[in-house]
Amino acid sequence: MFSRISSQRAELVSADALQVYRQMDIGTAKPDAETLSRIPHHLVNIIDYSENFSVGDFCTRADEAVKGIVQRGNLPVLSGGTAFYLKSWLMGMPATPASNPQIRAALELHWSDKSEEELKRELEL
Repeated sequence: MFSRISSQRAELVSADALQVYRQMDIGTAKPDAETLSRIPHHLVNIIDYSENFSVGDFCTRADEAVKGIVQRGNLPVLSGGTAFYLKSWLMGMPATPASNPQIRAALELHWSDKSEEELKRELEL
């Protein structure tokens, strides 16, 4: 596939949930440096492993990448990855609010001293 793509005006957009991370080279089937230099890749090695990256982030960045590729007159090719990411990008996803660190901290504190049985009872309410 890579030989056909490299002879055409195509650019790859990775839909892999782990290839976005710079430090995650093992176990991700990330393209090697030579392949990355021969064929333009997008959404590979773009953030540190300590950063959050959501399906919403993927959809936003994939949109931006595809628009840029098309503006350059090239063909965007979505490559591999996570079906959830692909489906969300192709079919859309509902707009959701950003997470609120204060609410998360309050909930974690609330739940931290409860037993499993107490948590189950809360869910039943």
